[in-house]
Amino acid sequence: MKHLISTLLLAVSMALGAGNALASPIVANGSSYSLYLQGLVSGALVNLPVTFDGIAETFTRAGLTLTVNESDTDLGSGMHQILINLSANGDLYPSPGETITMSLGTDGNGLDLLSSVYLENAHIRLYTGDTLLADYNNIANDFRSDFFTGAWSGFFPAAGKTWGLSGAGGLGITGFQFEFLASDITDVPEPGSSLLIFAALLAMAAAAKLRRNGKAVL
Repeated sequence: MKHLISTLLLAVSMALGAGNALASPIVANGSSYSLYLQGLVSGALVNLPVTFDGIAETFTRAGLTLTVNESDTDLGSGMHQILINLSANGDLYPSPGETITMSLGTDGNGLDLLSSVYLENAHIRLYTGDTLLADYNNIANDFRSDFFTGAWSGFFPAAGKTWGLSGAGGLGITGFQFEFLASDITDVPEPGSSLLIFAALLAMAAAAKLRRNGKAVL
């Protein structure tokens, strides 16, 4: 009986470990989403229709060439990282002191999430070339009570809404990055894992009963 219990518990451990080791993307590969950007003085409003596939795509806006790419990384322990990068070959917001705006899914086309996740944190990073100008951290909390109190919708901040920063125009912003850190809301074991756990519990209960009856457990 001891050998049976040990074997079952080892099988349970291996099954659960294997499930955790599998990469689990949370955005549907090949799905579409949109990126919005506009300067409130310079204008040039666009909603870029992008495909989430990790392949760089190019667009034109106000005479500039824009490149967009993304990644979806399983960090383990139920945590996921989504990165969306946009870069340009010139100043995205050229009017000095203007309010700059950007967002994900403003036109109603957000990320197509494959599971229910909670948005733990969000960054917006602004760049000039490869130089980081600013990193706005933990801004998910700024919108949580209004737009995603439970499961994240895949928009940021929300459909019909944009994120804006006053006085940032003319600083030579040539790119920005969205970083989203999300955690699984539910972690349901695979059916096979559930059966193994149930079998192990039955074996342990049987061993306990034999001990109570004074019989040897091998």
